[in-house]
Amino acid sequence: MTKITVADLISKTEHELLQMRYSKVSMTYYRRIFKKIAAFFATRGEEYFYENVAMEWLDGECDFFDKEKRKELTEYDVYRLRAVRTLGSIARDEKIPVQYVRKIPEFTDESFMAMLNRLSEFSKSSGYAKSTQYLHRATATVLFRFMSEREISPKDITPRIISAFIRTYDGYSKKTMESKLYALRVVTKFLYDEGIADEDCSGLLPKAHAPQLISLPSVWSREDMAKLFSAIDRNNPLGRRDYAILLLAVRLGIRGCDIKRLKTENFDFKDKKEIRFVQSKTGSPVVLPLLSDVGWAVLNYLKDGRPHSDSPYIFVTHRAPYKELTEDNHMYNVVVKYARRAGIKLTHAQKYGIHSLRHTLATTLLEQNTDLKDISNILGQKNPDTTNIYLKKGISFLRECALDAEFSGEASDVSL
Repeated sequence: MTKITVADLISKTEHELLQMRYSKVSMTYYRRIFKKIAAFFATRGEEYFYENVAMEWLDGECDFFDKEKRKELTEYDVYRLRAVRTLGSIARDEKIPVQYVRKIPEFTDESFMAMLNRLSEFSKSSGYAKSTQYLHRATATVLFRFMSEREISPKDITPRIISAFIRTYDGYSKKTMESKLYALRVVTKFLYDEGIADEDCSGLLPKAHAPQLISLPSVWSREDMAKLFSAIDRNNPLGRRDYAILLLAVRLGIRGCDIKRLKTENFDFKDKKEIRFVQSKTGSPVVLPLLSDVGWAVLNYLKDGRPHSDSPYIFVTHRAPYKELTEDNHMYNVVVKYARRAGIKLTHAQKYGIHSLRHTLATTLLEQNTDLKDISNILGQKNPDTTNIYLKKGISFLRECALDAEFSGEASDVSL
């Protein structure tokens, strides 16, 4: 291991993490942990980094080794370990591994799994967005694992047990705590309403309010937007796919999760020249005009770019077996890849995912004096009354650019 001071190693490691595009939230966690590690070395009088000393800090910080034996490691305990291992990797001039050996064990208890499945059905039937359904299940999974390891039956769940479980959230940001506590309220209420738990603990849970819109995605300038799209090679299949995806985001403000679930049946290429779909996040129907450049991009991908696939969705992976884009694929790399190729400087303080293109559209509309209510409607942030009522004022200028008549001949030839 290269001999390096703790201060220099932390600085070097943070630089590497930023180069790897670690999120702002992740960087906050790592910096918080690094600060504690540095303080520990200082109290020991150690100027240089030694991984075994860092592991001593880890054990003293959270009783790591005993908790590992008891299979009681929390998510944040594993985060602490990753921070130590990351410093060790950089000190050895190695690449930062994506994963480490120590993980929270897989959850396999059959009785708890049955409850998880019932919860999932409840979340789905209640109309929660897919992302919220996932949050409910993920929170319940961690809670049920916590209870199973302590041989606690769901019937016997009490405020004291919930309080002990909440303490496993130690170290998370206020915003993360807000979402976790929200999900925990839903889960505990579900357990009571279903007759699984004898006591309703949902009303006793604390609330952690984090202000909304603490940070906003980047707004792309016209120059950078032009560079971004110019960097896409539309002569190859993957380029055609990415070009269509980015246009749907920046020209119509469609969320990434909805772009991934678009089917040919959502497009009326010939008559009304519009896109109709139900938003994943809100469950509300949306009708948008099919702009000429967007329509052509989608058709070009379907005819000359999309690999043969059994997936009902338009956009698929370009590696065999050519499946639909997963829920975990947020398409962040689609944006960043072409930005870097175009030589656009990306800063860690800003966000450059698909959502940044939505925000760019909103800003453009605002600059054109579009009413805020119309902007909200265009972006699908409020429920339209019915699918037959078209948005007018906010997207009237978009409809002027809708598909030309000669486009209808191409549309009839497309099928999945």
